[in-house]
Amino acid sequence: NFNPLYYSSSYDGYVVDLVFEGLATLNFEGDEYEPVVAKDWTISEDGKTITFNLREDVVFSDGTPLTANDVVFTYKVLADPSYSGRYGSVVKDLEGYEAYSAGETEEFVGVVAEDDYTVTFNFADGKRTNFANTTMSIMPEAYYGAGFTVGDTASIEALSAEPVGSGPYKLDTYSEAQFIFLT
Repeated sequence: NFNPLYYSSSYDGYVVDLVFEGLATLNFEGDEYEPVVAKDWTISEDGKTITFNLREDVVFSDGTPLTANDVVFTYKVLADPSYSGRYGSVVKDLEGYEAYSAGETEEFVGVVAEDDYTVTFNFADGKRTNFANTTMSIMPEAYYGAGFTVGDTASIEALSAEPVGSGPYKLDTYSEAQFIFLT
């Protein structure tokens, strides 16, 4: 399972980490975040709002540019009422989560694309875990969202063996429990 929102084994996680990227990641020492897809970010004084400015040169392995809409799409899937993966806690502190995950609204105010390369996360409270919750691997909406409808994440989960990410590697071939070739 090479889907960043659904994988569960550490072996699959190794592949996910090479194929996908998030906005930021911890440095080698594990004591400071450094940008990956983001150029930089600002955090409001109360810790409730984090705005990321994205790099404009990042593309997915299918050639599609990575934009703020892809970030919003990824987090909307995590907040979707039908999401059954293990990362649902990442979105629970975002504003509007309850209404969106209950299917009461199609707008998720917790993550907003300000323009193509600016995305803002709005949290209900200023918690120390907020920044870590903005670093999920980003999935291309053009690929994973093609058959997606709110309330039915099955089409996204079905693409778990054919990942498209923005990381330095692309899945070439694999044989389950045997080998994986990346390019």
